[in-house]
Amino acid sequence: MTASALVETVFDPASALAREGLYTQGSGYLHVRGSLEDHISDSPQNRRYLRMPVNVTAEKFTGGYAKWGTYVPGIFGNHPLLNREMVNLPWFIGMAPTINGERLDMIKSRHRSYRRELDVDTAVLRRSLTWLPAGAPPMTVRFERFISAARPNLCIQRMTLCAERDIAAMVESGIEADVLTSGHDHFTSATVEPFGTSSLSCRACTDSDDEVQIVSS
Repeated sequence: MTASALVETVFDPASALAREGLYTQGSGYLHVRGSLEDHISDSPQNRRYLRMPVNVTAEKFTGGYAKWGTYVPGIFGNHPLLNREMVNLPWFIGMAPTINGERLDMIKSRHRSYRRELDVDTAVLRRSLTWLPAGAPPMTVRFERFISAARPNLCIQRMTLCAERDIAAMVESGIEADVLTSGHDHFTSATVEPFGTSSLSCRACTDSDDEVQIVSS
């Protein structure tokens, strides 16, 4: 550990939402909450509810153990009670391995040697663990991601899987547009489709007539 890193060595579901906020990355143009790439079970991101104007320090949030967040300052929508709010845009960094039918899940999966750190000097977020999938050898899993300051609309991520012997693994990745902001849907349309030979594109139109395109390669 260096003095310029924010480090977590135990994953605690009770504090997962707060830690996501601490691990947020941004370039000034693009901002992404520090949510897990493999997501947490029982945490749907399309749950509708009516968020009331209250004291945010006393507010109790709903929706499980994780809250995705992709934001571009200037992209606002109209909430029924909260007036103008920044729109939560489609989530594009999901990346989850599956082995023997078991999908990596920080609550349901057995694991050890967990570590997550945000390097304050380089703005790189790293997470590593040893996953113990049923009926398979231990798997070392590493995630890395950062949002570029030189190209402020660019996010780079990498997942590395390493096992003690050959093993078949499936990796699921994509763009999820079924996300809400404060329990409200700000999208008038959102379409995900192939883009070239190895990419996905998502075009989302908001209730303020903004159009956003996200491409994941």
